[in-house]
Amino acid sequence: MSKREQLSGEGKPLRVRVTPKHIATGVPCVATRCMIVRAVEEALPTARHVKVGDGYVRLTDARQPTQRLEYRLDRSTCQAVVAFDKQMKPKPFAFTVRHPSIRPATWRAQRPKGRSRKGVKYNKTGKKRPDFPKKNRISGLTIASAEA
Repeated sequence: MSKREQLSGEGKPLRVRVTPKHIATGVPCVATRCMIVRAVEEALPTARHVKVGDGYVRLTDARQPTQRLEYRLDRSTCQAVVAFDKQMKPKPFAFTVRHPSIRPATWRAQRPKGRSRKGVKYNKTGKKRPDFPKKNRISGLTIASAEA
């Protein structure tokens, strides 16, 4: 397998079999404990932080912890997940996922080296937020005393 195939996720497709054990131990309506998650963890032992969403499976491979892989699910698998979330037990089945989208595993704000972040606010892009002036306050007013 070439370096390009390894980075793009091409090459070997991931074949996942959902067994009665996965269906029995899976928790409906919980994205990290679904029957699909249990089956993917068994099919790919190096998978970490597996999560099933609406039409996808996201995971981090322990061999490449800086990359988050997102596999699209086919229609029949999505229907099985929806049925499972509605408390219906599907029959055991198998599915294949190919060509994952690869993204960074975590996002961290980049700040200048050697500077502490304490007391400094950063935007999501990592740039320092501008200090906006506080709203004009009415100052210099005095309350007349009731003595007069």
